[in-house]
Amino acid sequence: MLPIVNARGVPGALGGLARGPDGTHYFISCQHVLFGAGAGANEKVFAIDEADGRERLIEIGRTARGFLGRVTHQGQPCFIDCAIGVLTCEVPDFVIRGLQAAGPMQGVSSTHPGARVSKQGSITGRTRGTVTDVNWYDRPLFSDRLLEAPGQLLISPSNPEESFSVPGESGCAVVDENDCVVGFLWGCNQHGEGIACPATAALQWLDITLEPQMPAGRNGEAR
Repeated sequence: MLPIVNARGVPGALGGLARGPDGTHYFISCQHVLFGAGAGANEKVFAIDEADGRERLIEIGRTARGFLGRVTHQGQPCFIDCAIGVLTCEVPDFVIRGLQAAGPMQGVSSTHPGARVSKQGSITGRTRGTVTDVNWYDRPLFSDRLLEAPGQLLISPSNPEESFSVPGESGCAVVDENDCVVGFLWGCNQHGEGIACPATAALQWLDITLEPQMPAGRNGEAR
């Protein structure tokens, strides 16, 4: 998935493109990425273009809103770390290529223990794994705050010698064998397992719809 960085230098990944109820075009990542290091609303977000072997920062939009903490989803407590930014330019070709590398996204779905999933990361590339828990409880540390994170997806790597994800890939979409997004990665542990918040909870809370494909538009306006 495409690497991005916020205006304060916090790295992460672009997890997909989405549309709001009013037609506004957004991109998705983690709250701790888009708003990390004290970043606020309407701050620049850059995609990292490495096509010619050197890094170039290309502004793709500005931060909009997000949430990091516990919510209630389908009557149960759930942790989400997800945020969106408004696309303020035509979607660059290298952004489209980065999204295409992750494969088609045929909507959003819940998942279950034993489900086979994958993700495309800018550091570890395509990794495959198995959902081992859909109600994982974690206690992550964000900005010196210890948080409670119930209702998470725990993903074990298919290859025990590799990690499913590593730091710097927060925001990556986790997809199942039907090409449906089931979660957005926000963490990993010492066992090489990835930790993701359920995509259904994140998208419902942010009131957005995942876009498998999106036409280029300016200032968040649909064409």
